[in-house]
Amino acid sequence: LALKDHMGAAVTSLDVFPTVLSGGRVLWAAASMDRRVSVWSSNWGADENKMVDWLSFPGQPGTVLEVPALVSFSPANADLLLYTGNSPALQVIVYSLSQRTVLRAFPISSPALALAVSLRGAVFAVATAERLV
Repeated sequence: LALKDHMGAAVTSLDVFPTVLSGGRVLWAAASMDRRVSVWSSNWGADENKMVDWLSFPGQPGTVLEVPALVSFSPANADLLLYTGNSPALQVIVYSLSQRTVLRAFPISSPALALAVSLRGAVFAVATAERLV
């Protein structure tokens, strides 16, 4: 498995968890325009990549929006992943990798163009075409 498994959908966001895990492994994620997110554990020095999770978020059937899918780890917790993209409701989703579930969804007023999470993971910011939320 590799980034090519996003099957031609443009990869619109990459994020790397800021702390190196045991065994020199790095956790990173890629999101693509088709609302899929792949999460990886890699030891780049040993050329080892292991898929941790493959997520697909619901979308609006039959619609094609030029809204990028964005993904970001909470820097304070490797288990928490934030996602936003072309979904039925405009929102930022907080997803738990270990529980394999959405913990919370925060509504936003417009499609997100950028997503950032504070170092402590307590605050996130979303940039839209109209404003910064």
